[in-house]
Amino acid sequence: MSTSGFTDSLETNQQADLLEHPFDLSVIPANLEVEDSLAQSRALEAVDNRRLADQDEDARFHAQPPRLIPLHYLRRLYENNDTSSAIKLLNFRHQVTFLNDAECVTPSDSNSVSWTVNKHFIDMLVCVGKDIGLGAIIPNQRINSLFSIQMDFRHGSKEFKAKNVMLGFDSSGCMLWIGKTPSSDDIWMAWVPEDLDETNLGLSTCLSQQHYRIVIMFFAFVLSKCRYRDIVVHVQYPDLSNRDAFCSASNLL
Repeated sequence: MSTSGFTDSLETNQQADLLEHPFDLSVIPANLEVEDSLAQSRALEAVDNRRLADQDEDARFHAQPPRLIPLHYLRRLYENNDTSSAIKLLNFRHQVTFLNDAECVTPSDSNSVSWTVNKHFIDMLVCVGKDIGLGAIIPNQRINSLFSIQMDFRHGSKEFKAKNVMLGFDSSGCMLWIGKTPSSDDIWMAWVPEDLDETNLGLSTCLSQQHYRIVIMFFAFVLSKCRYRDIVVHVQYPDLSNRDAFCSASNLL
């Protein structure tokens, strides 16, 4: 008996088996058969039942009014390993509340909290005070002996270039850079115009020379009263139009 004839006969039989049931999905390969397999009728019923589609379930979920659930309740489920109660929560829509949960919230000014961000992807963060003063750069802690500001009043011509920031007022002619925070963020002081609707696009953001010198003399006077690093004011109200008189009025610059 020739080997080639046996091979041709085997291939013919395999092709016949394949052609006998070319698209019959009921033919289950032996390696996929299980003793407790799901009945075919149940599978067809699940396919035909469109009410169980994902989009219907999603709409039904979002149509539910959210139930308020405190954060400490979820914490208790985790600590007690209560899996059955946790699974039941998935049947309904919930909103976790924690603002009034003293058990799970640590105050931001607590001595046990150390705020630090080693890595972030924030391109720009601008903090604007809601009232007059330096509240935007003062930490909200009762005591923080490590907080310090590097102040420098020699950059009266430095422009404020954050064009896409919504300050709430036009920055033209009213911005002064005075230093950096401990995190090396720029500190700007702004003298908000009385008319908030007035805009002067394209103009410099720096203070006028006279206003800049007024600010310098004000800080020199305040720091001298605080006895900050031997700041001295020789003339409290110098002639601001005279550069030499202004420079000799204090040793701040």
